[in-house]
Amino acid sequence: MDAWGKWELEKRERRERHEKTLRAREAHTSILTLERRFFTDKSTIGFLSIDNEFLCHTLEDTARDPNHNFKLDASEKIAGETAIPAGQYEIVISYSNKFKKKLPLLLNVPLFKGVRIHSGNRPEHTAGCVLTGKYDKEIPDRIADSRVAFNKVMGRIEETLNLRKLYIVINGGPES
Repeated sequence: MDAWGKWELEKRERRERHEKTLRAREAHTSILTLERRFFTDKSTIGFLSIDNEFLCHTLEDTARDPNHNFKLDASEKIAGETAIPAGQYEIVISYSNKFKKKLPLLLNVPLFKGVRIHSGNRPEHTAGCVLTGKYDKEIPDRIADSRVAFNKVMGRIEETLNLRKLYIVINGGPES
């Protein structure tokens, strides 16, 4: 085999190893997707799904972007009133001292600490977290049946984390 043939063979083997690594990584992760859809000056309503299966609606604080640059920086954040930046975050389950139980925690969220997924019905309940429930467009800035939705989401998160890593991808609103 000449040098060119050897180089082509090595290139094909590297590509096959890379593709095998990607397939293995995908087999060990799942994705929660939060599509933010409705934005008001009080809240952000979204649709939460796991591996393309709809789970529930979500309620978050306002997705702030006063500079209209699709970026959230520290000067734009208002504590307890600003939604987290769009992006991808790993999810783990850990004990919440505030809620006195185990809850999903989003890791490494820029400008925020302790961002969790939990139940709640109004923007005042979020403090930067993602609330689960059922949205009715006739009642803006609120969700209902939050505990029922949260129990469904928590069950799916626990089930998934027993098998593989879990990430949430948040689309819509400013990024970090």
